[in-house]
Amino acid sequence: MKKLVFLVIVGIIALCLILYGCGKKKTPENTADPDQNSAQIDYLPDSLPDYLPEPSDKPILVGYVLKDAVNVRASASTDSSSVGKVSCGDMLLILKSGSIAGDNGGTWYEVRFEGKSAFIHEDFMEAKEMAEDAIISIGSVVNVDSILNIRSEPNAQSQRVGRANKGDKFVVLSQGAGDGTWTKIEYKEGIEGVAYIKSEYLNIVQQMVVNMLLQ
Repeated sequence: MKKLVFLVIVGIIALCLILYGCGKKKTPENTADPDQNSAQIDYLPDSLPDYLPEPSDKPILVGYVLKDAVNVRASASTDSSSVGKVSCGDMLLILKSGSIAGDNGGTWYEVRFEGKSAFIHEDFMEAKEMAEDAIISIGSVVNVDSILNIRSEPNAQSQRVGRANKGDKFVVLSQGAGDGTWTKIEYKEGIEGVAYIKSEYLNIVQQMVVNMLLQ
């Protein structure tokens, strides 16, 4: 009799243990690839927040250097220290619209030079408003042993408005002018700031997008 009671008690205990084990929530085994990062991944939402700025329609003011070996100065004065030099054809971002009165006469442009604010006298730079996505082409004078004539119109009979030497650089506005053999350039002494050079004497040496100056 005692043996039967003992067996019944043992059976009840065993049944309780089985029921308790079935009720526990099983922990899934870690089946992740051991070579992969097991950190939790935050998936992107279906719609991202609109945090990007709207494109600006405001033009960028770009300065085109007119001569070689032009000093870039620490302040708007010829007495200030030179922080470097630029060459004809170099393009710089102008930081402020309009020129700045210098400490000892003359007016200056504030530009970004090697990542910092600096100044160039306006006699050595021409400013122009351009769109961010505009492409600037720079042409260099080639194939000449003497002085090259710069003309007011795309023909050899037009007025000579200036002369260029081998290696001089100009902003190229268009090619194929006149009879197709002339290149239109930006030129301060030309009519409305433009002039013409025979295409065979001008080689495109650089092209850049204006917004590169913002970087």
